[in-house]
Amino acid sequence: MKRSAGFTLLEMLVVLAITSMVFALLMESLQQAFRIQLKLNEVTSDSTGGALADAWFRDLIEGLQPGERLSPQVFKGESTALSGLTLRPVSASSEGMPTQFTLSLVVDRQQQVTRLRYRDATLEAELHAFPSAEVRFVYQDDDGAEFEQWPPNRNDPPQIPALVRVVWGKSGADFGELVARPSGPVVPLPAAAGIFGIGGAP
Repeated sequence: MKRSAGFTLLEMLVVLAITSMVFALLMESLQQAFRIQLKLNEVTSDSTGGALADAWFRDLIEGLQPGERLSPQVFKGESTALSGLTLRPVSASSEGMPTQFTLSLVVDRQQQVTRLRYRDATLEAELHAFPSAEVRFVYQDDDGAEFEQWPPNRNDPPQIPALVRVVWGKSGADFGELVARPSGPVVPLPAAAGIFGIGGAP
């Protein structure tokens, strides 16, 4: 008796079983690839965000300018906040113009992070979240001496420190720092009237 063309029930079941196994393996591989891609995206995003925050901080400090003596624009630094004038504010619309700004460190005890907050006349923003509740600003003079506040308690210091650092953690793997060096003048430039004797006493 001649066998009819086509698959038997057993052959169909074998083909279905093999197809199911191949499909399951493919799905597992796809899920693994998605998990890897998601992790890479998270790492890249964190890295990019951190690099951008570092650049913002360095730009702000490099652009520091001295203010007129006894005015609110004079640079002032403490361990958890600093304020002054910069030519490189985060607000793009004010780039190149002396802009008064404030940076403050705000501790979030629940998440054990410290947030670096920026404020000027037109913008308030969070620039960074440091992975520690122990974060502080440190100021250095030309001799490398460190201070928790600026100006330090000494005779006639320059208005702008030689170096500004953000330090977090205490030691080992938890320790980290951001360093920026002001690149402008450290004392107010004399006004044109004072240079040329305009408006002075006869």
